[in-house]
Amino acid sequence: MEAIKRYWEKATPMSFSPEKWDYETKRKFRYELQDYMHSVFEFDTWGGRTVLEMGCGSGIDAVEFARNGAAVVAIDITDNAVELTRELAREAGQDILVMKVLGDAIPLQNERFDCVYSYGVLHHIPDVDSVLKETYRLLKPGGVIMAMLYHRDSILWAYSILKRAWDRDL
Repeated sequence: MEAIKRYWEKATPMSFSPEKWDYETKRKFRYELQDYMHSVFEFDTWGGRTVLEMGCGSGIDAVEFARNGAAVVAIDITDNAVELTRELAREAGQDILVMKVLGDAIPLQNERFDCVYSYGVLHHIPDVDSVLKETYRLLKPGGVIMAMLYHRDSILWAYSILKRAWDRDL
């Protein structure tokens, strides 16, 4: 798990670190690049409900839920992701609770969330069963899990492999 944390500490998805883009530019890039996200995840339907994002990365999706009225808790295993998410939420004027925790030991009450959302994270977790048990503990009865997992033959998987190779060469 330490190797995974070290990797993602340096490779936080959608961090836009060298670009130094503002929130609106980041948002436009994210949702134009992956233009299906609003219709699939329906961020605008979660207003007044509670959402936990597991593996928040730079926070762009957590902020999207919050700007549509959801009460959001965003978690990640890295300091970098936690700080990036807090900064983005501040810039976007959104109040999001952001925590650094492991997905199999989340210090929150049972049945707290209407939705647990995770985009491109769960397939990186060695003991995903324990994380899924924790997810079910946190969901309210009738709650929804929305997760995106990419297949090893997908363009996202290929990008991840190429990015890792590129990062090692730097």
